[in-house]
Amino acid sequence: MTILLSAQGFQFAAAPAPAPGAASEGEEETPVADSQVHRVRPSLARSLRVIAIGLALWIGPLLVLGAVLGREHTIVQEGIFFSQAAVVTFGGAYAALAYVGQQAVEAYGVRVPGPFPVEDRNAQNARCERAGRAGVVAFRPKLILPFRTYLFPLSPGHSIFDSSRETPYTRLMAEPVRNLPLSQEPDEDDSGSPVLLRWIEHTDGRREQLVMPLTPELFLEPQLEDKILQREPHGLVRGELYDLLRRHFAPDSLVLEDVQHDFGVPGLPPTGPDLSVTLGARPGQRTSFVVREEGVRPDLILEILSPDSARIRKVDEEDKPWIYGRAGIPEYLIVDLPRNANQHRFRLTGYRLDRRGHYRLIKPDPQGRLLSEATGLWFTVSPEGDRVFVFDQKTGERLLYSEELEAQIQAEVEARKTAEERAEREAGARRDAEERVRREAEARRDAEERVERLQEELNRLKNRLEP
Repeated sequence: MTILLSAQGFQFAAAPAPAPGAASEGEEETPVADSQVHRVRPSLARSLRVIAIGLALWIGPLLVLGAVLGREHTIVQEGIFFSQAAVVTFGGAYAALAYVGQQAVEAYGVRVPGPFPVEDRNAQNARCERAGRAGVVAFRPKLILPFRTYLFPLSPGHSIFDSSRETPYTRLMAEPVRNLPLSQEPDEDDSGSPVLLRWIEHTDGRREQLVMPLTPELFLEPQLEDKILQREPHGLVRGELYDLLRRHFAPDSLVLEDVQHDFGVPGLPPTGPDLSVTLGARPGQRTSFVVREEGVRPDLILEILSPDSARIRKVDEEDKPWIYGRAGIPEYLIVDLPRNANQHRFRLTGYRLDRRGHYRLIKPDPQGRLLSEATGLWFTVSPEGDRVFVFDQKTGERLLYSEELEAQIQAEVEARKTAEERAEREAGARRDAEERVRREAEARRDAEERVERLQEELNRLKNRLEP
């Protein structure tokens, strides 16, 4: 509607009346004064009127469609998106191309076809067909990642506008990228790559456990009985954090470890996060967490990066933020284990969902801590860099790990035992002192009685000697 009205207005504006002094056909042109050509003087009132009419023609149809069809309707969403893109065109064509490309990949999951394996294309087509029957468009997040790789293999990842306020140029003049920082670290040795154990059932009913190398596809979409075997540090850190968070939030909230989560969003695959915290959820054991059945979604998800495989780490760094953002998870925390790339220290990266539904980096405080507003916890790395510390935002006290709590309890028991022994010794000493005082009192009474008897005897003797 807006386009038609604009085009009609352009037709009227494109056919002005002949200016005074204009030459007719066959006549020689004569010079015309500038004041005769520009007969409309600049006017603030006219400018404001033109702006008001333009805004009405622009926003009016969107408001009407939104009221009739609803804000989530595809046509309304297209109108809002291209209205925003029109504003970006003030920065030039390159800015508009970059903005449209970024929003297409980041917000709408559009991907560009690439040389993907045949099985991936078939899976994508089947997923889209199933989603199409449900009236939605589904995307496979892990296929978005090669977008930059295949189109811009020589251009590094970056935001559209960096701190220099300059627009980056590529060989296609615009690079759709995510707002999330992608790891630029070199891949480490994958000689200890993790494996996945999966049970399959044969046609004769016999069950067999398969051992498969863990690929990004298997890691992103695990099945219920899958078990991922990684090196010891990953399991230790996950278990320690699970125990710490479970003790802190029990019994009013739910903390899950390595449990499949179905977010109920069309096009999003179920995932198995290392840890999830859901405030107010009913307690109890679960083999899976289905948002539609629970009636609540997790407030915080933690993923611990695999120290064994750079490909698996990229799933947590690139795919998972996109999935959890689309699922509406308020906060997402990545725990990077000590390795060569981070100077053998733990490293934390946090994301928080903004009002537009996009993840933004959580900025650390002056002490280097990341605040989880959803759970009221501070996350930071120990001064030695060998552990993740968690603090209660309200009390400021650090949550203790199990062995620290046991050591503290043992120290308190020893201290109480020592205090009891000291109190017993003091009580014994006090009893001895009281006994000594009693004996001394008795001895004093005996002495006084002897003195009295001697005095009486002396008095009798004096009485006898007197005449």
